[in-house]
Amino acid sequence: MKLLFLVFHNLVAHSGISKKIYAQCSALKENGVDVSLCTLEIAPDGTKYRTVDSIPICSFGSGLKAKLRKRIDYSDIVKHAVEGRYDAVYIRYDFNSDPFTIRMMDSLKRNGIKSVVDSDISVRCRVQGTRSDDEHYPAGRQDLQKEILQLM
Repeated sequence: MKLLFLVFHNLVAHSGISKKIYAQCSALKENGVDVSLCTLEIAPDGTKYRTVDSIPICSFGSGLKAKLRKRIDYSDIVKHAVEGRYDAVYIRYDFNSDPFTIRMMDSLKRNGIKSVVDSDISVRCRVQGTRSDDEHYPAGRQDLQKEILQLM
C-alpha cells in the first residue's frame, strides 16, 4: 500500500508533535506501508513550500498571499497523489472542516484515492471511501495502524 501522510504545518526536531508524526510514519513503514510525508517548509528567505519527503512539490512564495494560498489551494496535493499512484492519504488535521479541505478530499475520492482523517481536536478517525462517510470511528494512536492497514 502506498500512503501519503499529510500534515498542514512544518515539522521541527524539538517538537513533541513532530516526533510523534515521525514515529507514526516509522511504525507504518515497519508494517509494510510505503509512506511519503507531506509537510510545509519555510525557507530562510520566508518562501513557503509544500514538500513530499523534503522535495518541493509547490512553492507559495512569501507574504500574505502565500499564507492564504497554503490554506486554500490543495490542488498540488491531489495532483501529486494521483500522479504518484497513492492508494490513500492520511490527513493529520489541525483545523475544523473547511470547504477547501473537503473539496480536496472529494477530488481524491473521485480519483479512487481513499482518505483517513485524524483530528487532534476530536481524537476521532474517519475512513472515507470504505465505510459510510457519516460514521466516525474512535482511533487512538495505537488503533491508527489497524485503521490504515484495513484500507489495503
